[in-house]
Amino acid sequence: MGELQDRVAIVTGAGSGIGQAVAEVLAREGAYVIVVDRDGPSVERIVLAIRARGGASEGIEVDITDRRCPDQLADRLAAGGRRIDILVNNVGGSIVSAPVLSISDDDWDRVLDLNLLAATRLDRKFVPMMVEQGSGAVVHVASVAGRIPLANIIPYCTAKAALRMYSKALAQSIAADGVRVNCMLPGFIETQGAAGLIDRVVESAGVEREEARRTVMNMLGRIPAGRAGRPEEAGEMIAFMVSDRASFMFGAEVPVDGGTISMI
Repeated sequence: MGELQDRVAIVTGAGSGIGQAVAEVLAREGAYVIVVDRDGPSVERIVLAIRARGGASEGIEVDITDRRCPDQLADRLAAGGRRIDILVNNVGGSIVSAPVLSISDDDWDRVLDLNLLAATRLDRKFVPMMVEQGSGAVVHVASVAGRIPLANIIPYCTAKAALRMYSKALAQSIAADGVRVNCMLPGFIETQGAAGLIDRVVESAGVEREEARRTVMNMLGRIPAGRAGRPEEAGEMIAFMVSDRASFMFGAEVPVDGGTISMI
């Protein structure tokens, strides 16, 4: 039996990358995992893969920025007679790239909604349930970009910095209720999205793929480990953070970044 046996976990943005890795690791450890993503085929694929390995999972195709999303997820839990033990607010992305002063209100709104406000809405729905039952664990997936001002994606950096502060405030406000809130800061993790960014650098700069990879890695500053991270490395960390082994961890920020932040 895994250490998360019989616990129910919601993982957002679980259709690929870090979210997929988190869903797979939590399921391996015995959790019943609700895979949430707007990409329906990816949701189905991951749920089937988890079940094929003997895990328990179901999926829901939904846009996390849809304000009806928290109610839809809560209804799914209620229909299955399930409680909520783990919430991993993973969804996010640097969807706007432009000079700082050229970014429109609409673009700011889109980035903040995806990377900050969607998480606050889910927390408002599910954290009170955890408080009522006296237990639960929430992880917000921020980014080292929330510590590094990257001018070309500053809305993303701003949103992740705000998510860090919000996470600490939430952790402080409910720590005595038995609910733990922590934040993970991934560095450059070579997900499908990162691979796409590398492809765009190859095309725009006319360089070899390895040089493009180094260019993207260097955007976040030096990575002492000398390589990109793997999604499963982030997934394993989150599995630890929501487990009883981290029972005295409240309001922490955990970098999984190959040493990037330590060099700032």
